[in-house]
Amino acid sequence: MEIDFFFLGTRAGGPNLLTCLALADRSSGAVAGTVAPKKGGTEAEFLVEWMTHHVSAWGYKDILLHADAEPAMVSLVKRIQKAREGRTVPEHGAGYSHQSQGLVEQAIKSLEGHTRTLLSNLAERLGVEFTEEDA
Repeated sequence: MEIDFFFLGTRAGGPNLLTCLALADRSSGAVAGTVAPKKGGTEAEFLVEWMTHHVSAWGYKDILLHADAEPAMVSLVKRIQKAREGRTVPEHGAGYSHQSQGLVEQAIKSLEGHTRTLLSNLAERLGVEFTEEDA
């Protein structure tokens, strides 16, 4: 499995409004994403719970978890490792390296596209325009 943080705006090339976390499963091709209250600190507990839930729901006990070596990600992986009942083997690529995480980077592009499409459709139906304050 691969995980990475990403930043989401309402349109490609626009301002980044939300910090998010993406999870991609190499075996099944499954993808999941969530808004991250913060990359670290006590708010990261939500991400640990979210991650452990998805790994369990997807039927895995032992996993290899690939992430970059960004300090916030290394800390998150350690917390996930402690929280899970099954074995979690961490694997870290270069810090902030998108090239070492091809699968999750594809998942991020997909999540960004789907989210922007949903927001655009919702804004059109409601006759509103989302701004930074709506994040």
